[in-house]
Amino acid sequence: MFFIINLIIHYRNKPKVSFLITPFIQIKALSDYAKKIANLDDALNYFDLGKAHKKFSNLGLYQFLLASEKQEQNEFSSFIWLLVEYIKITFLLEVNLLDKCVKIADSSRQEIHDLFKYIGLIDTSISIASYRAGLDYYCTPEFDQLIRVKTEDMIHPLIDDCVPNSLDTNGKNVLITGSNMSGKTTFIRTVAVNVILAQSIYTVCAKFYRANFLDVSTSIGIADSLLLGKSYYLEELESVYNFIERSDDSKFANLFVMDELFKGTNTNERIAAGQAVSDYLSKGNNIVMVSTHDLELSKLLNVNYESYYFAEEVSDQGLHFDHKIKKGILSTRNAIKLLEYFDYPKEIIQSANTYIQSVETAK
Repeated sequence: MFFIINLIIHYRNKPKVSFLITPFIQIKALSDYAKKIANLDDALNYFDLGKAHKKFSNLGLYQFLLASEKQEQNEFSSFIWLLVEYIKITFLLEVNLLDKCVKIADSSRQEIHDLFKYIGLIDTSISIASYRAGLDYYCTPEFDQLIRVKTEDMIHPLIDDCVPNSLDTNGKNVLITGSNMSGKTTFIRTVAVNVILAQSIYTVCAKFYRANFLDVSTSIGIADSLLLGKSYYLEELESVYNFIERSDDSKFANLFVMDELFKGTNTNERIAAGQAVSDYLSKGNNIVMVSTHDLELSKLLNVNYESYYFAEEVSDQGLHFDHKIKKGILSTRNAIKLLEYFDYPKEIIQSANTYIQSVETAK
C-alpha cells in the first residue's frame, strides 16, 4: 500500500518535473558561466558571485536526478532506469528534490536577477565592442541641454562607402529638398539611426556628435494596407497625427523625421497641409526634419526652418551624385532628365518639357 501511494504521487508529479527542470538547468548554467567570467578578471566581479554560485551548487546534482529518464539504447540502460525509478518512487525523490529546487529558486530571486543582469551586461559590452571594431570610425556622443543636433562626418552604419555629411541644426528645424535618388531620404534616416545609437549604445557613426536626449519618431516608407482597408494617405494622416500628440503631451524633446509629407494627395493641398503641420510641430520642444520635392515649402517655412538640398549632375555620360548636403534651396530638377537618360520616347520628353515650361511661364 505504501509503495502504491508513492507510485501515484510520483507520476502525478512527473508533469511538474518536466515543466520546471529546464529553468533549473538554465539557472545552474548561468551561475557556472558567471563564475567562469568573474575568474578571468577581478574587475569583472561586480557582486558576490561566489555566494550566488555556492547557493546554486546543489542544483547540479538535483537536476541530474530529476532529469534522468529511460534510455532505450540497450537492455542494461533500461535495467538501470528501472532501478533508479524504483528508488525514486520508494523514497519520493523527485517530489522532494523538486521541492528543494523550488525553495532554492524562491529564496534566491535577487541572486538570479543579478546573474541575468551580470551576464547581460557582459554580453552587451562584447556586442558593442565588436560592433565598434567593425566600423571605419565612430565617436562617443556628447549630451547637453540645448535642443540641437550637431554632427561632423556622419555616415549610415549599413551603407558601404557611405559619403559622410555634417549638420548643425543650431536652434532651427531642417527642410531638405533634393532630386530623385540624390540622398535626402538616406540622410534623414542616417540622422535618426545615429541619434538612437547615441542614446542606446553610446556610439555614433560620426567623427563628432553633440545633442540633447531626443525621443525619435519617424514617418518614412509608409505603405497602404489592403488587409486593413487603409489608403496611403490615411496611413500618412495617422502617422503624422501621432507626431502632433507627442508634441503636445511629451515632457521630452522630440526628433520628428518626415519623408515626402502628404505625398498621397494632390499638389496644392499637400503643400498647404505640409506647411501647416511642419509649422505647428516647429513651435514645440522639437527638432523637425522634413524631406520634400515641394520647393514651395522652402519659402513658406523660411522662419523656423533652415533649407538644405542634395543635387546631381546629368550628362551624356550618365548620372553623378555627390550625396553631399548643401545649404540653400534646390534650383534644378532631374525627373524629366531621368526619363531621357532611361531612353523614354522623345515624344514623352518633349511633351513633359513643354508642359513644365508653360507652368513656369504662368508663374
